[in-house]
Amino acid sequence: MRAIAWWYAARKPTTGWPLLRAAILRTCARAYLERKGLVGVTTYKPATSKPQSIWTARWCALPPYTYKLDWMDSLKAHAANLLSLEEPIVLAGDYNVIPEDGDVYDPDRWQDDALFRLEVRRKFREILYLGYTEAYRTLHQEVGRYSFWDYQGGAWQKGFGLRIDHLLLSAQAVDLLDECEIDSGPRGKPKASDHTPVWCTLAP
Repeated sequence: MRAIAWWYAARKPTTGWPLLRAAILRTCARAYLERKGLVGVTTYKPATSKPQSIWTARWCALPPYTYKLDWMDSLKAHAANLLSLEEPIVLAGDYNVIPEDGDVYDPDRWQDDALFRLEVRRKFREILYLGYTEAYRTLHQEVGRYSFWDYQGGAWQKGFGLRIDHLLLSAQAVDLLDECEIDSGPRGKPKASDHTPVWCTLAP
């Protein structure tokens, strides 16, 4: 199972402008693009972390963690090349990165986890520094809004969540950003994914 960016065109009733909505879902990796003049990229970053922090120090010394960092470097290079297109770009997916303390229910518990380690967050910020903007944080500053709750330990019921699914926008896409939300409703349904949709609307 991987992250999917689900794109579809719609019509805004009041203006008639085409809308583009991207929803991040936990399913097979593919993208639907239905709007000319927009570049959509779906991504699933390696998690390489254990749910229990007691294992993390050992786990992060293993090659998969180095692979994750190298993978993020490759994504950064690709993201930089895309900017040369000077088009609205959306890098959407399960990044397996917790950007800030407010994006996890217990920051202290996750300090040494591969989703929250300082070097992983630095790699994520390096992509932003290229000229990308995180759609959700552009419109929402409140903390405690999550896109992932583990199946174990009653994480959903207890509110033990993480915000690890992100939509990164180029400057041209930010200019079109109308809405961005986390829809937690599907997570509470029977046999739900451990991720819930994150979507944005671009309205030129």
